[in-house]
Amino acid sequence: MPQQNSLVPLPSDDLVGRDRDVSRLRSFVADGAVDGRALLVTGEPGVGKSALLGVVAAEARRGGLRVLRAAGAEYEAALSFGGLSQLLQPVLGQLGELEEVDQQALRVSLGLIDGVASEERAVALRH
Repeated sequence: MPQQNSLVPLPSDDLVGRDRDVSRLRSFVADGAVDGRALLVTGEPGVGKSALLGVVAAEARRGGLRVLRAAGAEYEAALSFGGLSQLLQPVLGQLGELEEVDQQALRVSLGLIDGVASEERAVALRH
């Protein structure tokens, strides 16, 4: 697992006035490199969420971390597991590494196989 100091800072000059935000996200990612973390960033359209996350995600990748991202869209709000599907798309080939019960729950929830989807809460609580 990468060490906490493995992030390679990238210039954030194009993010005027966001030094504090970038610093906080860098700290979050560094801590996550040790024990894993998840982050939800919300805000009004156009405030720079994607640009901010782009800088920090690039640093994390350069530091050897896996970064999974999903962007919500209002039209997807009614789709069960829509965000999860988007988030896991890059790692679907690794589902076979999970316990069988977890594989089954995810494959059904993501519509990869037929079956009765688990309750959203049950899928979220699997560990």
